[in-house]
Amino acid sequence: MQGKKSCLLILGLLACVYFWGCDKPPQEDLEAAKAAINIAAAAKAHLYAAEEHEAACKLLEKAHSEVAAKDYETARLTARKAKTKAEQAKDSAEINIGKAKQDAEMALAEARTARRIAQAAVPELTRTDQEKQLPIEELLKESENMLAQAKSLINTGNYLQAQEAANTARGAAIDAKIQANALKEALFEQETNKKATARRH
Repeated sequence: MQGKKSCLLILGLLACVYFWGCDKPPQEDLEAAKAAINIAAAAKAHLYAAEEHEAACKLLEKAHSEVAAKDYETARLTARKAKTKAEQAKDSAEINIGKAKQDAEMALAEARTARRIAQAAVPELTRTDQEKQLPIEELLKESENMLAQAKSLINTGNYLQAQEAANTARGAAIDAKIQANALKEALFEQETNKKATARRH
């Protein structure tokens, strides 16, 4: 009877080793998880699905810690979770990239409109007053440069940076418009005062 129990125990251990790999680290699962994370990173998941990508990386790191503690079965399960999370990150990134492209293109269009409005607001000045217009021209130039940068970033697929550049261009254009309107008001007040002074004399 005792010999039968020993035999069953040995067979159970052998089955564990054969089917579950209880005696060694789950190397295949670890490598599969790492490969899935690399594929997700290539799909820009670290940018467009950052939370899911980071979670996958942390799970893989946890799996390695469990291997170091010789808790191989838990490490296997954790590595498989890391692989699943990485695949989810890749799928989310592909969806989010499409949305980011639309947002970047919309931001670029809004920035172009803001710059056209700002240019139209710039007053026509006499030669003696043109120096007052320099800050406005600098803002319009900044807006133009950032628009070119945003367009280039969209063309290269860097949609988050493109949106930031487009928003900067729009902000510079809005500031230019505000300054242009303020200059118009100042010039109008100056001209009004001149006429009033002329009438008094």
